[in-house]
Amino acid sequence: MDKSVLLKIIGILIASFLVITLVTFFLFPYLNEQKYEQIQTERLQSSVDEQVFTDVDLMPESNISGTGRFAYLQQELLRQKQENRNWENRVDSVLAVQNSVEQERDSLFTELENLKEQIEQGGGLIAGNRQDADSGNDVEMVAAADEPTEEFSERVKSLLNLDEEELKPIANQMTQDELVRIYRHSGNIQREKLLRSLNPERAAKLMREIML
Repeated sequence: MDKSVLLKIIGILIASFLVITLVTFFLFPYLNEQKYEQIQTERLQSSVDEQVFTDVDLMPESNISGTGRFAYLQQELLRQKQENRNWENRVDSVLAVQNSVEQERDSLFTELENLKEQIEQGGGLIAGNRQDADSGNDVEMVAAADEPTEEFSERVKSLLNLDEEELKPIANQMTQDELVRIYRHSGNIQREKLLRSLNPERAAKLMREIML
């Protein structure tokens, strides 16, 4: 067989096959509607599945981001609660200090009112009796009221030059009049030393006597 004839036959067969394929493709929906619908359904389902798989692939990152955000908000909430508790504790401490200061203030006002009443009534505390104990030579030095002022001041100075521990038993054995006289002939530093050497009750009495 001639080679050119063979090529023509092959070309005709290929062309016929292509024509039949194209005709079948376009006529397939009409020739087999059920099969065509099945194929379309499968394609649609495949497209949906691909979209679902794509969304699923994206979900882990989204979930991680959401989880991290939730954890951050939870930690922030706990931190805010802790700060609130700390502020509440500070407020409670400030209130406690304020209450203590107010109580001390009320106590001082009460004491001041008592002193005012005593002054208005012209009253005063009666000088205490001399206590029965040997006060030593230092007590005798300040007991004489008729001594000259300069000499008395020198004796007071000598007495108040003692250490507080040495001065304490001596001062607490003196009468109220003697303490008042010593206080009035002393300087500021000596007065503070004298008050420190007295017990609280006698120191308070001395201050009340001086303020009258």
